[in-house]
Amino acid sequence: MLDFNGNDNLYVGFSDKIYDPAVQAALKKNKRAAAIFFILLILAPIVICIILSVKNDDNSLVAVGFGISAVFLVINIISFISQKTKRQWDGVVVNKYTEVKRRDPNSDSTQTYRTVELRTDSGKKKKISASINPYYEYLNVGDRVRYYPQFNNYYEKYDKTNDTYVICPVCGIKNDITQDTCKRCKVPIIK
Repeated sequence: MLDFNGNDNLYVGFSDKIYDPAVQAALKKNKRAAAIFFILLILAPIVICIILSVKNDDNSLVAVGFGISAVFLVINIISFISQKTKRQWDGVVVNKYTEVKRRDPNSDSTQTYRTVELRTDSGKKKKISASINPYYEYLNVGDRVRYYPQFNNYYEKYDKTNDTYVICPVCGIKNDITQDTCKRCKVPIIK
């Protein structure tokens, strides 16, 4: 595909669409929904244990509910702090591999993990590893990438000229690179 000057570099470079108001609004909406979910998750054990306490005439259940909620609160605080400390970085894909791991040492059940290894410009080693990993097929060894911490594990490829699709930073699905907006969440495609 050619740009306006006749150059074949329309999809080369990191996009500034990441800062598009529609993308930022979707990000804000997702964060708000996550906050509501975490509040409900923290309150649910208390409410359930109060109801069970009244039904069974056992006040000790209320303490159990508060204990479980306190654990959920601590986990959410740690998650929030770790998310806030993540920083944007650029790097290069250095390796890709799959490995089969046992789910349980006492079972024959296995899970296949697809891993993409990256090296940041500062020399740190990073991994994208999951049983369902959209970046395993999308990224190739030698690709330059940028990590955006404000999204849920979003990596943008620098050179997209040979790609037929890109991954949406908001919902994570594959979209045809010629499209302007995501087919699921309707935010601008990062290309």
